[in-house]
Amino acid sequence: MTRTVRVQNANVCFDVARAKKNIAAFNKSAAYLAGDWLMHEFFGHLRDGRKNQPASVCAVLVNALWKTQVDREKGAAMKSPSEKPLTRVCCHLEQCIGDLRGLARRLGTNALVNYPDNVEDGACEALRLIFEVPNVQRKNYSFTTKFLHWLSPTNFPIVDSRARNNINELLRSHRRDCRRAYIPSGGCGTVEEDYKRWIWFYHYLLTAGMEQGWGEKLVEHDFISQSGDPIKAIRNTLLRVLDKHFWMAGSA
Repeated sequence: MTRTVRVQNANVCFDVARAKKNIAAFNKSAAYLAGDWLMHEFFGHLRDGRKNQPASVCAVLVNALWKTQVDREKGAAMKSPSEKPLTRVCCHLEQCIGDLRGLARRLGTNALVNYPDNVEDGACEALRLIFEVPNVQRKNYSFTTKFLHWLSPTNFPIVDSRARNNINELLRSHRRDCRRAYIPSGGCGTVEEDYKRWIWFYHYLLTAGMEQGWGEKLVEHDFISQSGDPIKAIRNTLLRVLDKHFWMAGSA
């Protein structure tokens, strides 16, 4: 079952049946589900300000579970634990988490669908805040978007090389004018410009999913296909569910 989605003034066919298969395949992994549960639980406390959840704990979770390799920086291996990039990122996030939490609250729920310009502006502000880590060379772009996604799960897309590959493949196969990658990797403009392309791609896709009805069905399919105790199953956002699909499809 395919659905036509309007992306950047062109029609793209989104295969809902294939998405369901990829989501079910993701959910067959106990490790993946456990990781999602940890992110959902800890970031839930961070978003709501409950239990005084430290931002540093969430940062370590993102880096460990998603293998973002924050410490992969020239000379990092020779630094003391207190000077390593991940330690500095954790300390920095503790200082700016109040601003990030306030930004997420101002956006509210489903701004990516209803107010994408606001998400674009908020993303630029959030990226600037997180990138300003003293004495850290790398921007850790993928880590940052993962942290932002779990802080505001309906608004900020996750940037991942696997998802990038599949999204570009999808657009190239249906758009004659899309010879170049819609969301190219590295060396093509600023990080902020790149992230805007992700935001607008998902805006069009989420909007179509809600208007055409398949979005709600994918969310329900994701919930039902999670194995184990249904009490621990996570009711994910459509944005997260689509990320599962694109990540699985990009890794095939």
